[in-house]
Amino acid sequence: MFTTVTIGDIADERARELYLEEWRQPELTRISWCLARSGQPDEWGETYDLNTWDKQSGTDLNGGSYWYKRCTRYNIFNHGTIVSGRELNYRVDKRNLFWPVPNSAITANIGAPLRQNYGYDGYDDSVPMFTNWEEAVADEETTN
Repeated sequence: MFTTVTIGDIADERARELYLEEWRQPELTRISWCLARSGQPDEWGETYDLNTWDKQSGTDLNGGSYWYKRCTRYNIFNHGTIVSGRELNYRVDKRNLFWPVPNSAITANIGAPLRQNYGYDGYDDSVPMFTNWEEAVADEETTN
């Protein structure tokens, strides 16, 4: 008898197996990028667009990335107020896939403009972004 293993099954097993050994945020971000790049559906049958998977904001369940879907389906984020001695309302936004680049890092980078992540103050899509490590090294060599 054969059973189908989904990316969700793998992500669940890795969460159990690697508990406290690996950072979950980068792993789910990496899976999100891989699903968007491949066009393969996740365990819910949803597909992601490589051009928009990391360029969305909001807290609704439409769109977003695989990271956002897992955070809102399996955690306490965006489920309203929880009362446990006090009222708590944990929110996560689709843009939180990547955290903001600190302004101190942006202003300290004098060799070339440093791009802020989508959804945060100072984001400018016209600022070029390195797509591989060779580009970053080449830029360092030309500015030094």
